[in-house]
Amino acid sequence: MTRSMRDRRHERGGVRFGPLVMIIIILVGGYAAFKIVPARMDYYEFRDAVAEQAKHASGRAIDIPGMRGTLMNRARELDLPIKEEQIEISWTPEFISIHVQYSVDANLFGYVYTQRFDIDQRNRIFG
Repeated sequence: MTRSMRDRRHERGGVRFGPLVMIIIILVGGYAAFKIVPARMDYYEFRDAVAEQAKHASGRAIDIPGMRGTLMNRARELDLPIKEEQIEISWTPEFISIHVQYSVDANLFGYVYTQRFDIDQRNRIFG
């Protein structure tokens, strides 16, 4: 590199694009996280509600419509796009299984990102 090129690089008013690019990347990443993370947090809360329902099932008093209703109420509280028929509950004298599949769309700068969630809870029935 010649001396004149080195001097010009340190002239006043020169623009460095590295920091600008990093700021743009951070802003885009922050926006994407803002759109994606809430759906993920709602998934974890709903998954906990499903696990709680499966854990408290007893052999003598399994109320599938009541369990489904409780889960639908929780889904409405979390504003999840779940229909009653998407909550599959089955049981045998030994086990209860609850399976829920749903998806949430996030619009990221015109691109629709679909998050698919699958909850499959199986517990042993005591009692």
